[in-house]
Amino acid sequence: MRYWSCTASPPTPPSTSSDAARTPTASTTPTANTASCSKTPHPDSMSKSPPSTRSALAQLPEDFRAAIVLAEFASPPYADIAEHQGVTVATVKTRIHRARKQLATLLAPAIDP
Repeated sequence: MRYWSCTASPPTPPSTSSDAARTPTASTTPTANTASCSKTPHPDSMSKSPPSTRSALAQLPEDFRAAIVLAEFASPPYADIAEHQGVTVATVKTRIHRARKQLATLLAPAIDP
């Protein structure tokens, strides 16, 4: 599963085969459409969440929502999330922590009848 909808494919490991050396490989550089990508993860990554969870996620600030959705649904390393959002790993950890706290507050009425 892709972490977000605008990620280039991962680099292909080098091969020792002489045939592989002559075969062109896909470029891993970002394409022109990458610049127009949103920092929000692909919507399909949240499609399996219960409606109350989706509603609570929608109420989070975009930066928090992107970090928590990536961390919980796609599970990339924090360094990848940080690179994608253009922030430090410490900022990603803070955003995820704050998003979890806000989600707990938002979902508490749904859990406690």
